[in-house]
Amino acid sequence: MNFIISQEVAARFPELRIGVLVAHGIDNAGTNEDLERLKSECAKKLRERLNAEALEVLPSAAVWREVYQSLGVSSKKHLPTNEALLKRVLKGGPLPTISKAVDSYLCAETETYLPIGGYDLDRISGDIRLRTSPGDEPFQPLGSAEASDTTLPGELVYADSSRILTRRWNYKDCEPCKITQQSRSIILMSEAPDNRIGDQEVEKTLELISEHIKRFCGGETRTFVTNAAGGLEYSI
Repeated sequence: MNFIISQEVAARFPELRIGVLVAHGIDNAGTNEDLERLKSECAKKLRERLNAEALEVLPSAAVWREVYQSLGVSSKKHLPTNEALLKRVLKGGPLPTISKAVDSYLCAETETYLPIGGYDLDRISGDIRLRTSPGDEPFQPLGSAEASDTTLPGELVYADSSRILTRRWNYKDCEPCKITQQSRSIILMSEAPDNRIGDQEVEKTLELISEHIKRFCGGETRTFVTNAAGGLEYSI
């Protein structure tokens, strides 16, 4: 299985880097009191160092708003996932409780502000590819029992050999490959579309995710950073 950035995406975003974490043998079932405490601490620290005004000009938020707009996606109607999470916490909301692995990467997201998402590797068919959709590809969104949506022509998507995994690049994930409490092998991605987001931010994000996953889920992790200028295909 490979992780692939299409030539078309690389040409459009020549400064793109994607941090990738692969974890095997994790225990994602149940809850963890230490993780719940960490979530509360992360939310508290975020509110101490960031406010709504600062979020508006935060590079990682501004970059993704511009990326969505460049792809013809309204960043107001479809708020970038990292900005949506940060806004929720800044308004006093808690970090969501989904599963130990997902909660772990959401904690990292409050520290480095980069979007993070991923899939259950055991439910992936073939390679994972970031590519442009020709349009009208069926999509089964989270929470849906069937493919109730279709992609738009030119839309950036993650896909495997049998389905669309995420629409609008990193906006909406599919139901069949979501990470659940039964997941034992997962892949997580965090993207930096241009150099206003530094390499160190991508690397720090991977470091935090790996640390949290090992602490709360166990298993083994491996990380790498793709570079649109240096390589487009990596073995998972």
